Amino acid sequence: MAERQTPSRFHLKDIAIHLRRTVADIRPFKNTQQQPGHYVRIQGQEPTSFQTTVGWVEDDKHTMTVQIKVEGMRRAERIGDSLVFTTEKGENGARIAVTPEGVVTFFPAHLETLLERNKEAKGTEEQH
Repeated sequence: MAERQTPSRFHLKDIAIHLRRTVADIRPFKNTQQQPGHYVRIQGQEPTSFQTTVGWVEDDKHTMTVQIKVEGMRRAERIGDSLVFTTEKGENGARIAVTPEGVVTFFPAHLETLLERNKEAKGTEEQH
C-alpha cells in the first residue's frame, strides 16, 4: 500500500511540474524527531552517474537538506576561489564547486551539454 502524502507548506504539484516529475515521485518521510517532510530523488544518466536527493522538513525552522551522490569522484583542485571536485571524466563529467563562503554549485554534466539539453527540452515543450 502506498504511503499517503502528508500536507506540505510547498505546493507539491508545482514542485513536480518544475522538476518534470509526478506528484507521486515526491515521497513523504519523518526525520529522527518524527517531524514530517518530503523528498524527491533525481537519478543522473551517462556520462556521469549521479543521484540527487532534495528533502525538506516541515518544522518551525523550515529546514531543507540536499544530498548529492556522484560515482567516480577522483580529484579536488582549486579553480579561482573555489574548491572543485571532479570525476575521472574531467570537464565532461559531474563537478561540485565549494567556495570559502559556503556556496555549493553542482554541475551534473559539462555545462554546454546541460544548456543544449535544456534548449532541446524547451523546444519539445513548445511543440506540445
